[in-house]
Amino acid sequence: MGSAGGSLNGLTEVDGATLTSAMNGTHYDYCLNQPVSISGYVHVDVNGNCETDPNAPPLSGVTIQLLDAQGNVLATTATDANGYYVFDHLPPAVYGVREIVPAGDAADDDHVGSAGGSLNGLTEINGATLASGMAGTHYDFCVLLPASISGYVHVDVNGNCESNPNAPPLAGVTIDLLDAQGNVIGSTTTDANGYYVFNHLLPGAYGVSEIVPAGYYADDDHVGNAGGTLNGLTQINGAGLTSGLVGTHYDFCVAPPVGITGYVKLDVYGDCETTPADPPLAGVVIHLLDANGNVIGTTQTDAAGQYVFGDLPPGTYGVEEIIPSGYFYSDQHIGSAGGVIAGQGVTDSISLAHGQIGLAYDFCLTPPSTI
Repeated sequence: MGSAGGSLNGLTEVDGATLTSAMNGTHYDYCLNQPVSISGYVHVDVNGNCETDPNAPPLSGVTIQLLDAQGNVLATTATDANGYYVFDHLPPAVYGVREIVPAGDAADDDHVGSAGGSLNGLTEINGATLASGMAGTHYDFCVLLPASISGYVHVDVNGNCESNPNAPPLAGVTIDLLDAQGNVIGSTTTDANGYYVFNHLLPGAYGVSEIVPAGYYADDDHVGNAGGTLNGLTQINGAGLTSGLVGTHYDFCVAPPVGITGYVKLDVYGDCETTPADPPLAGVVIHLLDANGNVIGTTQTDAAGQYVFGDLPPGTYGVEEIIPSGYFYSDQHIGSAGGVIAGQGVTDSISLAHGQIGLAYDFCLTPPSTI
């Protein structure tokens, strides 16, 4: 109020100053506040140190809201190509800012800037007190980009599934996504190219587990580019997926089943192996042996004298003929997958791999003689 009195009418008007003869009314003064601003950046956290990493990439197009002291939205803007946003030409007051996390991303961190304030979760900062002319800077936010993990399932036909570019893919294989504790948190199936992928994952430690389809056997698995550890032939754990990382080549190989077959014939001409006219012998018991000679399966020859052991996992096997009463051992034949004659009626060390069918593991018997 100046020297001649009067009354204030708001902040910009003085009324009723009474000026008498020769009076000078002085000090009718006004004070103006300079505008304030608040600004910051949004970066992508790729190394877990977004706030201090000068190379953290900026994120453009992120919506930022300006809030009043009560948390009401006053204005909205978006970050530019440098991840920068600013609200300027503001009257001095208490303000806040809120980040709207882009779809598919995740909130990671926020930082109180030069005018103070308090964090409200990972996406909001309140209570920045901006006095006349103040520029509140570095009200910053960090976001995490989604990660993914993927791989292929192939059929191992040559024993070199991982390195064979021609290994055929296998569609329809179920793959489970695991969390860091090994719990199943997602599931998918391989496509026509044997490919699977889990997208839109929060950064963290993950695993994948293959459900081996019926008719196949687990053969091999491969740790991809995000690391991890093998857990048997069907599970990979501990893949460390950081922000935005695409984890690839978490691959699995399956082996098609193997089999072994042959015939039992009567040697009536003394040349059982080479004479097609030798009659077959039905009902002869044939044992399947494991690599240690233990019996793991039994069958009998059919009317054509044939026996078959099918749907076996790749491995080393043997076959043993149980000579029926009244017949006598004559000969036996090592078939197409090799092996060793370990005694009369026993062939072992038959190595069968990747869909292989061992053929012609044959036996010959001599019928009883008559006088």
